[in-house]
Amino acid sequence: MATILFICSGNTCRSPMAAAMAGRYLALAGSPVPVASAGVDACAGRAASALAVTVMEQMGLSLAGHRACRVTPGDLRQADLVLAMEGWQLGVLAALDPSAARRSFTLTAFTGEPGDVSDPFGGDLAVYRQCARELDRLVGKALTRYLDGPDFSLSGRE
Repeated sequence: MATILFICSGNTCRSPMAAAMAGRYLALAGSPVPVASAGVDACAGRAASALAVTVMEQMGLSLAGHRACRVTPGDLRQADLVLAMEGWQLGVLAALDPSAARRSFTLTAFTGEPGDVSDPFGGDLAVYRQCARELDRLVGKALTRYLDGPDFSLSGRE
C-alpha cells in the first residue's frame, strides 16, 4: 500500500512530529493510508528529540518508540506522496530516486505556502511548540488536499 512519507534532516524532530500528527488525522478520518518519516542525513536508531517528545505529549501524541532512519530509494518508491521540510532536501531525494521527483514536494509548497519549515533542533521548548503549531496547520492542509476531504487540525484542542 502506498504511504505518505515525511522527510527532514535528522528524523528526530520535524518529520516524526508531522508523521505522528498525520497518523492521528488519518485515523480520525478512517483512512487506511500509512504514514512514515525519514531523514536525508539521519543517524539510524536515534530517539526523537526530548523536546519533540514533550511537545507531542502535550498534544496527546507519542514519539516514545520513534527511532530515526535514513531515507532509502525503496522508501521513495513505496511512497505515494513525499513531503519534505526544506527545499534542498528535494534535491537529495531526486538523486536517490529520480522517479520520486514527481511525487515529492516541500510541505509548504504542497499546501500553497512559501518557504520551508524551520528546524527547531537546538532550540528551546517555545521553538518546538512553534514548530509543532506550524506543522499542525500544514499537515492538516496537506491531508485535506491529499484526501480532498475535511479540514484536519488539532489547533484549538490542545
